[in-house]
Amino acid sequence: MSELLPGATRFALLVDPRGPAAKPTIAEVKSAASSTGRQIEILTASTNFEIDSVFVSLAQKRAQALLVANQVLFFTRRVQLQTLATRYAIPTIYSGRVFVEAGGLMSYGSDSNDRERQLGI
Repeated sequence: MSELLPGATRFALLVDPRGPAAKPTIAEVKSAASSTGRQIEILTASTNFEIDSVFVSLAQKRAQALLVANQVLFFTRRVQLQTLATRYAIPTIYSGRVFVEAGGLMSYGSDSNDRERQLGI
């Protein structure tokens, strides 16, 4: 995201606090933000309504971009996330290609089809 928006300093991370990966993801993202001199706002959502509310708060917090954690909740809500990111004009990076196929801006992660094929081998 820093390469896409080199002048941006305020980022947000969206996590589902109920997911097992929430705490490690938050720790990793905070560490990365700190080491690059950027600010990170941690936003949490566990329901459709909370996801809607996150995008309202992004504008208030003046976040310049959003990173969506690699969690099941967000995978199942990918169209909602993409629609809100477009409506609020917030550059958003997702964890997988399916988000981009649903209309998202960009993803950074492994190719799930390739990963499954490798598991089969």
